[in-house]
Amino acid sequence: MAAAVREAAFLHLGGSLRLRTIIGCPTLVVGGPEGELGIGNRSVWDYLRDPLRTTFHGGCNVIAARDVDRGLAVLATDGLHRE
Repeated sequence: MAAAVREAAFLHLGGSLRLRTIIGCPTLVVGGPEGELGIGNRSVWDYLRDPLRTTFHGGCNVIAARDVDRGLAVLATDGLHRE
């Protein structure tokens, strides 16, 4: 829910400033520069330790940080407003 509220606020602010607004929404990013377990890596760790495998109710899309980087670059150059 918090992500949806932040997204709505972002869209509203972009519109009020007349800025092109593009949102990239990976669900879970694995990798990145953290020296410790980051949020995405920690979620995978929690899943592997969960004997009932109920960590991700309804499933989960796992995305590599490198792919997120590439996708955000494409969005920045070729994305369409509210796409």
